[in-house]
Amino acid sequence: MNKENFKNSDLAKCLPKLNIEHEIIYENKEGLPTIYNRYLTYSHANKILVFVHHDVIIEDLFFVEKLNEAIQLFDVVGLVGTAGPLQIKSPSGWHLVGNRANFSGAVAHFAPNQSTERWMSSFGVTPKKCELLDGVFLALNMEKVLATDVMFDEDFSFHHYDMSFCIRATKAKLKLGTYPIWTTHRGLGDSIDTDAWRESDKRFVSKYGN
Repeated sequence: MNKENFKNSDLAKCLPKLNIEHEIIYENKEGLPTIYNRYLTYSHANKILVFVHHDVIIEDLFFVEKLNEAIQLFDVVGLVGTAGPLQIKSPSGWHLVGNRANFSGAVAHFAPNQSTERWMSSFGVTPKKCELLDGVFLALNMEKVLATDVMFDEDFSFHHYDMSFCIRATKAKLKLGTYPIWTTHRGLGDSIDTDAWRESDKRFVSKYGN
């Protein structure tokens, strides 16, 4: 996405209201892990670093306050996720490898072909400690993350990068969890029907499967 197109994106519309420092990567040709890893440096050691997709609207009036609350509980914070135990096998979406009873969090979605009509996907009680978080929104306590040397796995360009990071973070004893931050995500997770997702699924299960 170029700079001009980003101006009309969901994220661009909400950023001025949040009053936070931000940086946008335009016309990206690299995998998200490659880009995200560039920010896992000691120049950000005293920050809460948030990685979020362009098709997300952060609408929470208490966004900054909630981030600071969430980081008191968890080292890596997401909107939705699942606690263990996990069964890493194909198909391997975060919501496919855990028990439905252990899901957590909520996020709103736009109805198909609608600009304003929305519904809420509510997965379970939040805040909650988890082992996997959806990568549409990940907030990191950089002091804690840098202390473990956990990085994003660059074997995955987009699909499964979030799951692989969470597995690595959990093994490093970082605390992962959800927090109730009001957002709307335009995406519906339909990339699971693509060849790119299926190829990533095979690679992920081979590398991280039980």
